[in-house]
Amino acid sequence: MQRYDWLKKIQRLDPETEFTEIYRISSWYEFPWDYTQSLSFALYRTYAVPSIGRLLAGTGEFTRRTQKRYDDTVLILEAVIEHGFDSSQGREAIRRMNGMHRRYDISDADYRYVLSTFVVTPKRWMDDYGWRRLSPHEIRASVNYYRELGRHMGLVDLPETYEEFERLLDDYEREHFAFDEGGRAVSDSTLGLMASWYPAPLRSSMRLSSLCLLDAPLREAFGYPAPSAPLRSAVRAGMRLRGRFVRLLPPRRRPHLGRDSRQVRSYPGYPYGYRISELGTFEDTPAPGGCPFPHAAADGKGASPTGRHALRHPDARPPGRHPVRRAERRDQAVLPIRDSRIAILDKWIMSSIPMSSPPEASPSLWSGQPSDWAWTSRWCRTIRTRRRPSPPLPPGGSRSWSTSRTAGASSASTAGAGAWR
Repeated sequence: MQRYDWLKKIQRLDPETEFTEIYRISSWYEFPWDYTQSLSFALYRTYAVPSIGRLLAGTGEFTRRTQKRYDDTVLILEAVIEHGFDSSQGREAIRRMNGMHRRYDISDADYRYVLSTFVVTPKRWMDDYGWRRLSPHEIRASVNYYRELGRHMGLVDLPETYEEFERLLDDYEREHFAFDEGGRAVSDSTLGLMASWYPAPLRSSMRLSSLCLLDAPLREAFGYPAPSAPLRSAVRAGMRLRGRFVRLLPPRRRPHLGRDSRQVRSYPGYPYGYRISELGTFEDTPAPGGCPFPHAAADGKGASPTGRHALRHPDARPPGRHPVRRAERRDQAVLPIRDSRIAILDKWIMSSIPMSSPPEASPSLWSGQPSDWAWTSRWCRTIRTRRRPSPPLPPGGSRSWSTSRTAGASSASTAGAGAWR
């Protein structure tokens, strides 16, 4: 596979009808790190609008539980990208997002501005720091994708072109950017969160580097002092140098999703994972308004269909330190493994441990999805996270691995899931 093969595929797609697929390729294969950073800065910009920053500070969610709010945002938006607007998971994510937003008095103008930051900020980021610029197909697909998202949010009078989105953003910031104590508090918490992703000795430097990437109007709206000109130049030169280095790398063959990132920490994914319907914030009483987008009624348990999210089984036990029988989660998918060392262990297990049945014997684990290797990830996760003492051997018995450890069977012949025989 050549460096520009993904771009060639994008150019063969129609940005008017296949915008979700184009956006998926751009954000998961071509620019996974850049999209994560640029969308983080896009959301960060909105805090400088007093009506938005004051509201977020008032909820306390972005100051007291900043990491979880970041994770919820990533996972909800990613579910729509991954499964599409017409899927059950995508509709569930949009219902969850609308359900949170409709509890507050947010103007349509603020909604449209937030949407414009998601269109404009990534494009400007790629122009400055990406390993290549976004193609016209990618820009148009981004516009259509967020127009569709806005329609599902019940918004009207949305810009139709990138230039209109850019004009909306610049005019709105010029008119509304101003200092507010609430916006500054949310900004401080967000910068602290970004710095916490790095080793302790580097955190102050990373926070200062983040300030160097802010444009002057945004920095002044938060009341931060301007870093020195040489430091700003050095940080931005380093970002451009990174982009040139990435250009020399081979193309990505596997998607890099937000939930695979080490920055998402609130939902470890194994063995429980998360439900889309349980992400975000909730209130004891229903909020007025509700979701403006018509949708089918949820099932009796309110659970979204199981996908690659490792959704928790309704009958599974709550997270805790107690052991969980594999028979209770035999029908769950497993989140992709984050650690490459565990992926190496995957291959070693498959090649060196004798098994009495092929993967086809466990259809619930070998699903033919992009994460086919989830079948062996249960071995690796168990070896890494839980070491159980071996039971005493029966008279004349010997130790050997049982495939029931993987398949999650709990029959009497194997003495329960994960048994030695």
